[in-house]
Amino acid sequence: MRFFQIKRFLPGHPVWAGCILLPLFLILLWAGFVFYSRLQLEAAVRRQEQQGIACSAPGLQKRVGSPDSAAFDLLMGSVRRIVEAAPEETQQWFQDLEPEELARFLAAHRSDIEQADRILEQHPEAGYAYRVVSGKIMEIDSPYWWFMRNYMLFRSQHFRYLAGTGDIAAAIRVFDTGSVLWERISREPFFTSRILGNALLQIHLGGLMDAAREGTIGKFDSATQQRWADSMPPQEAEWRERFSLALESEQSMIADYALNWPRTCVLLGFGSDTPEWLISVLKPLYLPHVYSEAREFIDRNIRLRQLCRAECLEDIRAELVEMSRGHDDTIAYPFEPFRQDAEFLIIRRMGRSCAFMRTIRAGLAVELYLRKYWKLPEGLSALVPEFLPEVPKSPFTGEPLRFERGVLLYWNMESEAVETFEGYRVYGGGDPEVAEVGDTRSDKDGHIPVWNRRMTGEGK
Repeated sequence: MRFFQIKRFLPGHPVWAGCILLPLFLILLWAGFVFYSRLQLEAAVRRQEQQGIACSAPGLQKRVGSPDSAAFDLLMGSVRRIVEAAPEETQQWFQDLEPEELARFLAAHRSDIEQADRILEQHPEAGYAYRVVSGKIMEIDSPYWWFMRNYMLFRSQHFRYLAGTGDIAAAIRVFDTGSVLWERISREPFFTSRILGNALLQIHLGGLMDAAREGTIGKFDSATQQRWADSMPPQEAEWRERFSLALESEQSMIADYALNWPRTCVLLGFGSDTPEWLISVLKPLYLPHVYSEAREFIDRNIRLRQLCRAECLEDIRAELVEMSRGHDDTIAYPFEPFRQDAEFLIIRRMGRSCAFMRTIRAGLAVELYLRKYWKLPEGLSALVPEFLPEVPKSPFTGEPLRFERGVLLYWNMESEAVETFEGYRVYGGGDPEVAEVGDTRSDKDGHIPVWNRRMTGEGK
């Protein structure tokens, strides 16, 4: 009866009719978009699961408050005290400390340094920075990233100091335990950890580059050099695989977030201050966009997983540029932590890490050749097959790494000037994102790895 009364009322009152029918139309339109977008997302998830790629959340909340997480917090307590204790003007670059200053710093903070080393050795699987904000909201955050980065700079300087003073056993221990932190971060099940892990890896491997440039690499015995050289290929293979797995885990969390609203946790990014009540109010309004973005992320990640295995990045450069253009300003808010520039942050940084490993491996092979024959090789091909199965190639160009000897120019990052040294170098270059400095074969920020080996009469 009331329905017929409303039906007779509306034609005579067009304003009231509009006020009633327009919201109903918008609600139906919104529901249609939600339904259509969700169907598309579910189809994308089914396609991936048919390929053996799971799309379900890895249960991050179970890791919060675990013993590993507690160990990581304890580790970061020591790390924070070490970093904050440095002179304010050198907190970002410990290499600004002179050897005498560093020696006093090491003595004054020995307990924190030793505690951090113990935790790294005893808890190599120590957790990362997850915290539950409330019952439904988990924050994926990295409040320690600045301290971890500077702690790795400190460890690199500590390694250089010990090698310079001749305490080789301690230098080896510092270098080997330093690899635990970046390896642990790179195992985290969301992709933003890869960016931090990549930076830590380059700082860590940069210690060997410094030892070569300063001539102290010759103090390490052949067995240690061989062990470090042999570790590079499996590390690179695992590094590439972890990139792929991180993308897979990322899409699993994205799918779980989108398909299981509202019971799922919200993935916030890097210290977001957005109130929970505001997220709860706004979430239904952008749900169709969330479904659509989740589907695009899954499709994009599948393609990136395939591109991660490319041997030469130049071959896929055009495709990476095209992928980057499609993900500039269209990211739905909840997925902000997963927003990555496909060309630079993902594939390019992976390429840099691989370039570091290949350059160091070739440099250490030259050292082993020099140790055995007391002379430098004519080129890297002379190392095959005794010291290398083949000459490593630049991941940016696909061309073999190069070798130079004599009086060479190099860019000194500490003095920020071009200087010279006598010896040899191994380099690849080819990273189009950074500019080389003259004939130094490197760039001002150390993104292009170059093995500059200073020599003082030993087999020149």
